[in-house]
Amino acid sequence: MSLSTRLHIRFPPSPASETTDTLVLTFRSQHYLDLRVLRTSPGLSPPIDWAFAGTLTHPGPHRTVWEHRIDSRGFAGVDAGVSTALENGDTLEEGEMVNPASGKTGRYEEVWRTIPVESGAVAYCLESEDDDPDKVKIFVGRIGLYFVSMGEQDGQHFSARRFQLEGGKWRKVYHIGTMDLPSPDEVSEESLQEGATVQIGGRRYCVREYYTT
Repeated sequence: MSLSTRLHIRFPPSPASETTDTLVLTFRSQHYLDLRVLRTSPGLSPPIDWAFAGTLTHPGPHRTVWEHRIDSRGFAGVDAGVSTALENGDTLEEGEMVNPASGKTGRYEEVWRTIPVESGAVAYCLESEDDDPDKVKIFVGRIGLYFVSMGEQDGQHFSARRFQLEGGKWRKVYHIGTMDLPSPDEVSEESLQEGATVQIGGRRYCVREYYTT
């Protein structure tokens, strides 16, 4: 289980840069939510650079493959990278992806930093059931002070929310898109149990993970 933020991305030989505010929630059973929001626009509803959620696997030493159950870009390829620990505690991830500047697939480098998680923090990941008549798929996650929900409808419309717990109250960081997504105050944490089904806002969710650190 971890919280992480990206410090920069680089497509060699171009220099490193970072135009996003990125937060990734990764859970013990390898579910994850990855929200990358462009810093170019102030306010609660900046454009999404990329957002996706699903499960991940580790098919080899230091190699990770991310399955995208939902994806703001409609990505359908293989998302994989090799991670190396840096001396300062950050993580270097290397692999191949489409370079937005050229539209071509090339080598990339990303540097990630872990966000500390307080002892006794609540962590959970919820996934909406697959039989939704409106073709909606939603992931909801909390690790400690951070909460993210994101959803996709009919493979076209994408929305996301991000909250942060400050002084015992949830502050809304981002509210992007028009979908009805859960907020942290709507999740009845005392009713969560791994493998159980809960109802939030008229929609049923499977509790994929729930524990305290």
